This record gives sequence, C-alpha cells and structure tokens, in this order.
Amino acid sequence: MQTKTKPCVKTQKAKTSLIKRIANIVAIVSVSKLVRLVFVTNTLGATDGKTVKLRLGDFNDPHYVKLIIGLAYHEASHIAVTRIDRTLFNNNRYLHCVWNALEDVRIEQWVKRKFIGAIQYLTYVVTDILGDKACQNDIAKMDNQALLHDFALYWGRGFHNADICCQYNANLYADELVKRTSVDMVTEAKAIIAKVDDAKNSTDALDIAKEFLQLFGEDGSTNDADDDS
Repeated sequence: MQTKTKPCVKTQKAKTSLIKRIANIVAIVSVSKLVRLVFVTNTLGATDGKTVKLRLGDFNDPHYVKLIIGLAYHEASHIAVTRIDRTLFNNNRYLHCVWNALEDVRIEQWVKRKFIGAIQYLTYVVTDILGDKACQNDIAKMDNQALLHDFALYWGRGFHNADICCQYNANLYADELVKRTSVDMVTEAKAIIAKVDDAKNSTDALDIAKEFLQLFGEDGSTNDADDDS
C-alpha cells in the first residue's frame, strides 16, 4: 500500500518565508507589485519586465538563499531602470551581449546606491558565478569576440562595480588582448568601459558598447557569447 508523505514542516516554512522575502525585494526594487515571481529549473535568473524567473533550489541551503536573493535584486533592478528599444540592436546578438555586460554594471551600481543591503548578496552572486570562470578557460585559444566580451564583462565588474573577485581575471583578459592588439588600444578600451560610471540610461550603455567594439573593428555579426540578463 502506498502512503503519501507530507512535506517537511521546516522545509515548507523556510520556502514560504524566503518566497515572501524575495517577493518583497522584487516589489520594492522594481517599484511594482504586479511583477510575478516564478521558480524554474531551466535558468538561473531572468526577467521580461513582467515576470522574474529564479532557479528552484533547496530553501534550507544557505548558499542557495544568498544566491537567489542576490539574483532577485539583480533582475528587479533591470525592471526598474533598464529601458531600451530592441530595434537599436539590429538583430546583432553580439552587440546585445556586450551591451548586457555593461548594462549589468550600470543597474547594479544603481541598486547598490539605493539599497545598501543588496551589496552583500550581489557580491555573493558574482563571486559564485564569475569568480574563477576565467581560470577554467584557455584564454589564449579564445576567439576575438569571446575575448572582447569577457574583457568588457570582467573589467566592468572588477573595476567599476567593486566586484573584487573579477579583477584578477580582468587583468588576464587584458594581458591577452594586449598581445593581440596593443597597450594603447587596451588602455583606450579601459577608458571607454569607464564611461559606464556616468551612463544615465540603457541607451548610454549601448553607445558605450558600440564604441568599445568599434575600437577593435568589430561589427558583432556573429557570436556565441553568453547573454544572461
């Protein structure tokens, strides 16, 4: 005879409490009580402006709790401040990837200024996801587009978003880029990325991405880089 097992009371309470906490974060940061919160298994974190999707996990696991709270802050920040006309990308996926890397820096700068409590969770997310990624890649074998994307990503985060864990890897990408171009070009690229500190909106971030790619003669017509919101 089969018997139905009841969910652990402790687990259910932890789940209910965390979901309520995350829903509050999303509502406050996005300035909207209409945003739906959905837990899924096919993505870590994403939003379409109306729904925030977060990875389903163990609600009793401290690592998962910190990660998911940080992701909630990140995605809700996109809803609050990311405004972009998608036609400006002209179906250029690579340009979108580089823009997204810089836009992530811009929106996290914003949310860290506005909600100090977000800092520890966003830092945890970046450390967990990006902290040692470059060490797992053979940088010398990366194609130019992948290298440029990762350089923009790590340099932007490491030196303009206070993500200290990204600085070592950012320098690795910079060194490889110098080998393929020149010290002067990489120095100029760093200065272009630094403009994200003064970006007022998503279109400004797009202009920075275009300027960065144009410096290296890239039009971004093809690319396999990740594009996570």
